Amino acid sequence: MAYLNTDSRCLAPVTQQMNWIDVRSDDWLDCVEAVRAAGAVYFDFLTAYIHDEDRDIVLHVGDRNLTDHILIRTHLVGAVLSSISSAYPG
Repeated sequence: MAYLNTDSRCLAPVTQQMNWIDVRSDDWLDCVEAVRAAGAVYFDFLTAYIHDEDRDIVLHVGDRNLTDHILIRTHLVGAVLSSISSAYPG
């Protein structure tokens, strides 16, 4: 997966079976922009799930054919997350 080593703020994958990376919420936008610059130009999925007082945000992006893709996740505890509209407008 080419995107995993794009930026030092994009941490190691969580599992070997899926293309997941976890990022700190402070690094969310920087990582998303770095992955976009590395060729993940297709954005098709953004979701959040809540557990207790915490939230996890998950973004799925990939190349134009989705032959190379990644899920980026961040964990929030009462924080505000930067918008990704600078990387994926529209």
